[in-house]
Amino acid sequence: MKSCISNEIASLISEQIKKEYESSYLYLQFADYYEKNGLPGFAAWFTIQAREEADHALIFLQYLHETNTEVKFYPIQPSSLNIKSIREPLEMALKHEKFVTESINKIFEKADSENDFRTKLFLSWFITEQFEEEINAQNFLDSYDLFVNGNCSKDSEYHCKSALLEMDRKYGERKYTPSSKLSA
Repeated sequence: MKSCISNEIASLISEQIKKEYESSYLYLQFADYYEKNGLPGFAAWFTIQAREEADHALIFLQYLHETNTEVKFYPIQPSSLNIKSIREPLEMALKHEKFVTESINKIFEKADSENDFRTKLFLSWFITEQFEEEINAQNFLDSYDLFVNGNCSKDSEYHCKSALLEMDRKYGERKYTPSSKLSA
């Protein structure tokens, strides 16, 4: 049976699968950094984030299968991070989510230009999801800045550490929930 999406859209979606797995790998690196630095709650939050990104890759893969489209598997690019502060991965996560949003928007724009309503409908879930991902990343960074950086001075080292531990406890409460978009 012939694919019902164009080769260009198929290629963009295959590339998105790669980007989702690279996102997962990036977040695992953040989780590793936080685990090694005594923040298991931050590590748990990013481990769950990594699982969600892998889920997203599977959803894109499932869509290509449902549309009888050949999947191209692109190599995942290795990355080596030299994280210098507890705040840095939070900044990087926000920047990365904006990058992913831009990539999904590019696929949507192509689908729109081709009047590919099926792909546009499929991508609408991801557009909403990315909006939420950016909000979550911004909120994590804002919370850190408000509660930790805002309490850090030479006179308040105790308050700084206390705020950081409270944030770590809070983010450690996050639970993984598989996406409803994944078929069983």
